[in-house]
Amino acid sequence: MNILNNYIGLFGCLLLLIATPLVFFRQPRHSRRLVSIIIVVMMIVAAIPVYDLPVVAYIRAVVTDLSITSMLLLTFFIATAYTGKQYICNQDKNQLSILILLAALLVYPFGLGLGMWDSYALGFGNIWLYSALLIISFYFFMRQRMLLMYIILAGCAAYLFSLLASQNLWDYLIDPLLVIYTVTTVIKQRLHSHNHTASTG
Repeated sequence: MNILNNYIGLFGCLLLLIATPLVFFRQPRHSRRLVSIIIVVMMIVAAIPVYDLPVVAYIRAVVTDLSITSMLLLTFFIATAYTGKQYICNQDKNQLSILILLAALLVYPFGLGLGMWDSYALGFGNIWLYSALLIISFYFFMRQRMLLMYIILAGCAAYLFSLLASQNLWDYLIDPLLVIYTVTTVIKQRLHSHNHTASTG
């Protein structure tokens, strides 16, 4: 791990720390001034030293490094909380959720020993994974889903430059925290849709 890996890993956890209270305090329900104060306060909290290490380092020890996808989504979320504008449309959110869930189903069960095939090993420079990501990116380009294309390409570019400590491409695209959040969000949406259908039926 080099110094750049360390700083980027800490930056991802800083984004997570800032985003957490903004789940409850964001525009338009709260003023931009309050949101700004919360962001500054969380940045100060992240830098507080505890036994010679900043608080954000302990968060990193618990959640490990976030993927590039998570960092981008957290950045969009913080920007939305601050400005009150939506930067990711619902269609992009839904398609991205599907991609994350499909990737998780491909990577984690087999990577943890289910079956004889180690899908996680595909992330170590496998041409088939590169080809699949290129095809998916081109598909989103043709469908004018540019944000989804940029997210995939950003993860791939970060991998090529070894911006994270991991040497596996999968870790640049997804992480356990992102998968848990996506599963939770999808379940909530399905329950809300079911309850809405039941109430109008």
